[in-house]
Amino acid sequence: MALEKSLPGDDPAAPLAWVIVDEVIYGDTSPWPAGPDGEGEALQRITPDPGDSGNDPTNWQAAAPTPGR
Repeated sequence: MALEKSLPGDDPAAPLAWVIVDEVIYGDTSPWPAGPDGEGEALQRITPDPGDSGNDPTNWQAAAPTPGR
């Protein structure tokens, strides 16, 4: 899953370019938390700081679901 934003492009025929702001390619094996893999827990990001990659398994934790937050 990737989060993208638009930027003005250099080509007038294609006025917008899309760049990836953050990306998560997660797995259901270690080092990713095991609880969210069908155990009822949610996968929650520990810090949304842009310097902490969404692809870093240590930036995620298993926690109780918090719908709507």
